[in-house]
Amino acid sequence: MRLTFDKSPVRERRTPGPVRGARGNSRLYRDPRNDESAGKRRSNRLRNGAPWLKTTLVQCAWAAKNKKDSYLQAQFYRIKARRGPKKAIMAVAASILTAIYHMLKDGTMYQDLGRKHFDRRSNDQQKRSLVKRLADLGYMVELKPLAT
Repeated sequence: MRLTFDKSPVRERRTPGPVRGARGNSRLYRDPRNDESAGKRRSNRLRNGAPWLKTTLVQCAWAAKNKKDSYLQAQFYRIKARRGPKKAIMAVAASILTAIYHMLKDGTMYQDLGRKHFDRRSNDQQKRSLVKRLADLGYMVELKPLAT
């Protein structure tokens, strides 16, 4: 048996093209899948990506979680309540990566949205949400506006 080698010229390894929008996270590091069909959720494991980037982003996310009154801290605690700390850290890391992408693309500085960003919803929406949460806890609430 004789082994033959391909004599074609060696091609340079292609790097991925420019990162565009939401695809940036999946190209650069491990992005969670969103795989659902007929109401059945499939595996939600992280995809393979650049391990050094994931490590760096996760360390940055843990540090950002400790920054007082920041958007990333508020995002972490909102997601942690529902999904747990590890999923929350990966979501914060994805937000950091998205922010970095837009800062490099647009040439802008990072502007933190603040802790109260998630509370800046319309009053009616917030009232309905809070009344529903109290109803879920077993309380009946009647809303009356304060006399000013």
